[in-house]
Parts: sequence; structure tokens; C-alpha cells
Amino acid sequence: MAKLKDILKRHVVALDQGLDLGKVQDILLHPSEHRVACLVVRTAMVSELAVVCRAGDVRSYDEDTLAIRGLKVLMLGHESEEMLDLLHAGSHLRKRPMLTSEGKSMGRIRRVDIDAKGDVVMYHVAHGLFGLFGRAEVAPKDVRVMGGDVAVIKPVHPPAKPKSS
Repeated sequence: MAKLKDILKRHVVALDQGLDLGKVQDILLHPSEHRVACLVVRTAMVSELAVVCRAGDVRSYDEDTLAIRGLKVLMLGHESEEMLDLLHAGSHLRKRPMLTSEGKSMGRIRRVDIDAKGDVVMYHVAHGLFGLFGRAEVAPKDVRVMGGDVAVIKPVHPPAKPKSS
């Protein structure tokens, strides 16, 4: 398992050509699937010209590099409507507010843990400066919606009290 911020420090390597393409510029997460959607290998002035790689073309997110098969898996943002939508949406999660289903603030997402396949394992939320007012871990299955501005968790129901006889 790796932290998203650590993955952003890794180099993208094209194995077939033996080329180091430099550090990944950005990693976009699919908000409803809670997984890596694509890597932005090179940014551009407009999203349509950004060089991207589908998440499935990365061998592992748990290694020292982000190894891809070769240069043929890279594409420009405009070559796929799905990629272009993701680039425009910019699914950045760090510092996104997380709310309870009642609208109460839990804090902001401070860290995202990713497994070797690119799935989100855990969202780490901190309330207040450095989490002084509380910290929480939220599993992807507990997130009701990951919106463009805020994330909302599913309602938490207290366990039912047994009936007395």
C-alpha cells in the first residue's frame, strides 16, 4: 500500500523502450469507483494536449517506479472522451471537505492510501489544524458521494438495542 503523495514522486518508465519519462505530473482518481483513473505524464496549456496513460496500463502502484509497457499506451487527452472528462473534472481529493450525511464537517481529506492495483484503500480525514480536533479513517465503501467540491459519507446507524423481555 502506498500514499498518493508518495506515488506522485515516482518516475514513469516505458519498459519496451527503456525510457524514463520523468516524474508523474498528476494522478486522477475516478470519484465513484474509488480507484486511479489515469496518470498525467505531461501537462499542457490545455487539457486536450496533456499526455495521459490509463490506470490499467501501469504495472503496479506499489513499486519504486510507475512502469508502463511502452510509449504506445500513452495518448493525448483529446483522444478519449473519458480521459478528457477526467482532465476537465480534475478529481483531486487532497484537502477536499468530508461531511456526514447530516451535513456535519468531519474535516478535510489529508491522505489517500492506494493499493498495488490502484484502488483506494482508505481516506484519512483530519479536522482542524494538524487534526487537533479529530482524525478519522473512511473506507471507500462508506463514502456516499465524492462530489466535485465535497465528499459525503453514508449515514452511520447506531447498533440496535436488544429488546428487553
